[in-house]
Amino acid sequence: MHQQKQNQKTLGPALAASGIYLALAAFFLFRVPAVSDPTGFGVLRDKLTILESASSPKIIFVGGSNLLFGIDGMTLYKRLGYDVVNMGLCFNFRLPFMLAQIKEHVRRGDIVVISPEYQIMAKPLYIGGICADGSDLSMPFIAMTVHQNPQLIPMIIISSVREPAHLAPFLHEIFVCLRAKAKYIFDNPDCIASNSWNRNQPRVWIYDIDPFGDLRAHLRQPNHGTLGDALAPPPGKSDPRAIALLNDFNNYCKSRDARCYLIPAPLPQEIYQRESAHYERLCKIWREKLNFPVLGTCRQFTYPQTMFHLARYHLHAEGRRLRTESIAELLAQQLKGDPSSKLAASKQSIK
Repeated sequence: MHQQKQNQKTLGPALAASGIYLALAAFFLFRVPAVSDPTGFGVLRDKLTILESASSPKIIFVGGSNLLFGIDGMTLYKRLGYDVVNMGLCFNFRLPFMLAQIKEHVRRGDIVVISPEYQIMAKPLYIGGICADGSDLSMPFIAMTVHQNPQLIPMIIISSVREPAHLAPFLHEIFVCLRAKAKYIFDNPDCIASNSWNRNQPRVWIYDIDPFGDLRAHLRQPNHGTLGDALAPPPGKSDPRAIALLNDFNNYCKSRDARCYLIPAPLPQEIYQRESAHYERLCKIWREKLNFPVLGTCRQFTYPQTMFHLARYHLHAEGRRLRTESIAELLAQQLKGDPSSKLAASKQSIK
């Protein structure tokens, strides 16, 4: 009896402390606007608007930040004659989420180019810290995003805690988000009164995408050719669930008279050379297991490290230009023999 009373005395303060913590967390996460947007959550609403306004037949690029940083939609539009929509986000969003965003917008004659980071193909279902990053945005922004894309929040939360091993990194991302916001307020105490959040923050990508969905901010930043993840280990084996997911998506596209292609993500030449056998083995599996074409080779999309911006998948201006030219050529080869393509129609009109 005495032990039970003692436990009740301990439980009360613990619950009170937990309540205070949750109240503070809710304030920092939802009342204080964003400090940063490391996963590109903030551009999702704008990209969906671009996707909805594009006319068919169009080319939709799906993948992580290798696309966000690494293609030039204007050049592809001029070369191929199709509306181009770059739906590249961050590889943390993972395949189920990325494909779900575009599925209902696939129309007859559309071309879907999937360019997944190698880690996506190794862990197709894990989303990680996206929910934490999303909560770093202001509540009105979250409300507008969810209104336009209702499945967003439940899909993110479910994917973030799908397996017990995912819970710890998810909670860690929430903690990092809270700490960053608290530090910003501590360093800038007048921001609460003046509502001047983020005015001097390095907002890398929010509201800085062009009409094709391409990121522009990094093109104005100096490129030092250093990679923060240069020594990161290569991705694991290709997950059969990723192959099955892509094959099912291709079947869906075919049912809507659209087509899919996969193009390898870019890699620094130094990283590719160090683990070339591993990357080529992954590409070989894709060619054998996927029920739609893989265009180009892993080696074809490798570039000097000086052409990358801070991370292994993020191309700077020159690398972006070279990769776009390669993609345009590969797609043109697929389209030139198709009499229903816009490319063939434009050539016929010239004749």
